[in-house]
Amino acid sequence: MRLVAAPLSRQLMLPCALALLALATMTPARAHAKGFGSGLKPLWVGVGASGGGELGEPIGAGYGNLTVGLRLIPIVPEVTIREGVSGDSGALRMHHGSIALGARVLMPPLGPVRGTLRLAFSHRHDAPIEIFKAQPFKVLFGTADGISHRSGLETGGGLEIKLGKVVGLWAQGTLVLLPSEGLNPVSGLWEGGVSFAIGPPRP
Repeated sequence: MRLVAAPLSRQLMLPCALALLALATMTPARAHAKGFGSGLKPLWVGVGASGGGELGEPIGAGYGNLTVGLRLIPIVPEVTIREGVSGDSGALRMHHGSIALGARVLMPPLGPVRGTLRLAFSHRHDAPIEIFKAQPFKVLFGTADGISHRSGLETGGGLEIKLGKVVGLWAQGTLVLLPSEGLNPVSGLWEGGVSFAIGPPRP
């Protein structure tokens, strides 16, 4: 059995690129002022958890996530990987895995706190939990029979809190749009965790 799969929509690539450009132009002019990126380290790694689900549906989902970003001011290219499950009434129903490639716009900091805006191209695969139990590695890599593939966009905003030279906290709200025939295309996530800044700081 193979679930209905939504084809990868190439039409989404141009809107995604244009929206990223729009985010860049929205960055305040003071973001380019001397000292805006002072002290930032070039590699940002965020580890955390996500919770939410498809809007209007009773089934909730939980994920573990990993984000790696290259801190190029003011736009940060990054990749996010999520793996998780969803269910209801105490029973697990589905396994979900996703990868998002996009960028984050960094706002000027206010003390240890910095606001961010994010936009990414997102691809997710979903599999019934029975298939995940039978073919865990194939499901993780998106190659098992019986899984569906959905592609679209995700966007959101959040905050980063600097706790020290290396460690910080992050939190964000994420809206995910994955068009697919017969399935709810909109889902939302609350995400947060710990971050690590790696590399020599900017002068």
